[in-house]
Formats: sequence, structure tokens, C-alpha cells
Amino acid sequence: MMSDVKNTINLLCKHIGQCTGVQVHPEYFKSAKYNEDSPEAIRCFWAILSALSHSAVKKIRPEVDFQHYDESKSAKLYFAYLQYPSIEFYGLSENSRNNRECLLALAWLIGVHNVLETAMQLKLAGSILGRACVQSDDSLQKREHEENNENENVSPDLIDRAHSIVHKCMIVNNNLKDINELIVEKIKSTSKLHIASSNSCGLPHLNVPEMSIIKQFVTHENKYSEHNEKNLVDLQRLAVMIETHSLWKRSEDIFFDWMGTVLEKHKQNPPRDFSEKTVDEFSIFICILRHLTKKRIHSLKHSDAGDDENISKTPCASRFSTTKEKNNDTRLWNVEISQKLDEEQEKTCEKMSELTAELKAMLKSIPNCIQI
Repeated sequence: MMSDVKNTINLLCKHIGQCTGVQVHPEYFKSAKYNEDSPEAIRCFWAILSALSHSAVKKIRPEVDFQHYDESKSAKLYFAYLQYPSIEFYGLSENSRNNRECLLALAWLIGVHNVLETAMQLKLAGSILGRACVQSDDSLQKREHEENNENENVSPDLIDRAHSIVHKCMIVNNNLKDINELIVEKIKSTSKLHIASSNSCGLPHLNVPEMSIIKQFVTHENKYSEHNEKNLVDLQRLAVMIETHSLWKRSEDIFFDWMGTVLEKHKQNPPRDFSEKTVDEFSIFICILRHLTKKRIHSLKHSDAGDDENISKTPCASRFSTTKEKNNDTRLWNVEISQKLDEEQEKTCEKMSELTAELKAMLKSIPNCIQI
């Protein structure tokens, strides 16, 4: 059992390093379980939490970015956006000795948001494999938006022609689907050939990236450059990362069973009062949140109606998202608050008038007091 846990943690460290570029030692997990003082471990955990939480938030809202803060503050902001419920986590400092709280946050991120798979997908999408095979939805939406703006003042004849072209494009699209099915079938056949030739002598046993490199080599007059070598190395690294992720998915249950023992250790320690340093960290984090909230409200307040509609349609992880979709509740609150503000201003004006009258009466009586 202990050997299985050790192998699983080693695999997790390897997978985290592949997804984030942060080298993790298995000893850090042991020190975190027993909450031992380890400056290297806490620095490593903050780097991991910042990188992985950034990937989790990027999947939900790509425009949200807190990377200009240091690792501990950016990690806290990302976790707050993901609504991590542990209050103690937000009171940790960059040099805190509470490694166990960071380990619990990491396990929550892996278990709830499946962040390792998300980080791997983002890494694949940004690699040579992703650039060759994937076209981003954002670019497609941007292109459609630009085309709609260009076609606002188009004549009816051109619209009819466009409809005719669209009809022909649909026919072509159906043909392309048939071609795509043939390509898929070809890939399946190639995979079968690849498996069948693994133990055969005298036959080339190549995987898909290697066949792609050879095809490029043949079509470019046998010019094999350093760029091809780099691409081949990158593809091999991606293949290792995908294989590691597959192994991790098979053994992640062992990790979460081990995290159960970590939780038992955590429950054995009774909660203590927050130290002065923890309170200071809370204050700093709350100030950052207030600044970001004011900045967001200011941008919403000065945006035009079109931008406001786009913002309301954007998926949001916050509990406030339900009010943003239609803005009905927000408008009602604004009306109610405005009415209360007007009432308070009227009361304030009345009191100011009374105070002014009393002050004038007091000023008039001052000479009489001096004479007395």
C-alpha cells in the first residue's frame, strides 16, 4: 500500500512538472502532510498553485489574469475566483509554515476542477500539435463579428448571391464530412498497421508525428532543419505527457485515499486564533479585492450598452452571475438604493438648514456675551 502511494505521488510530481514547468519533489508532500517547516516546499507549492489555478480560471474566463501579482497573491485571487471555501488559506503568507493548507488547496483544485487535464489541454493547444490541428473559437467569433459589421449595408442582390454561395458551401461541407470520415478511417487503419508492425522485423515502425516529419522531409527536397528536430523533440515530450496523464487517471484514487489521512491529521490539530501576521495577510488580500472590485465597477459604469450586453453574456464562475444575465435584480437594487440615497440627502439638507440657523443665532449672541 505504501509503495502504491509513493509511486502515485512520484507520478503526480512528474505530471505537475510536465504541465507547469515547476519541478516538485515527493518529499514536499510528506512534509506538508505533517505540516513540517520547509521553505523550499512552501515556495514550490505557491508556484504550483499559482500556475494550476491560472489554468483553471483561464478555461472559464480567458481574459481574467492576475499574473502581475506575486505567486502567493495571484494564487489566492484565482482561488477566490474559483470560490475555494477555506478561510485559512487566504491568511497564509508567502513564507508561511502551514504547508498542509497548501496541499489541501492543491487536492481541492485537482479533485473539483480536474486542473491537471485542463493544464494539459492548454499546453497541447499552444503546442505545434495544437497550432496545426485546432483553430480557436475566439478567432472564429471575431471573424464572424467583423463579417457582420461589413455586411450591414449590403444590397438585396448581394444578399441573394450570398445565400446561393452559402447553399453551395453547405454542399461542399457535406462532401468534406465524407472526406473527414475517410481520413478517420485511414487513421484507424494506420494505427492498426502501427500496432501490427511493432514486433515485425524489416518493417518501419513509425508513430504519427514521425510520419509527419518524414512527409515534410520528402516534400521539401530532403532539407531536414533544426526546426524539424525541435518539433520532433516537442512532439515526443507531448506524447510522454499524454501517457503520464493516462497513468495518473488510473491511480488518482490512491492519491485521494492518501489525502484522507492528511485530512485526519488536519482535524487532530484544533483551530487556533489567527495570529497578527495572519490578520495582516487578510487585510492585504481584502484591500486587493476591494481595489479589483472598484476597478471592475468603474469599467462597467463607463462602458456603453453594447459592451454591457457582451459582459452579461459572458460565462462567470461567481454566484453573482445569475443577476448579470438579465440585470433585472441589479436594476431594482439600483433604484432602491437611489431612492434611499435621495431620502438621506433630503434629511441631511434639512438638518444642515437647522444647524445653519442655530449657528447664526449663536453668532448674533456672541457680542452680548462679550459685553456681559
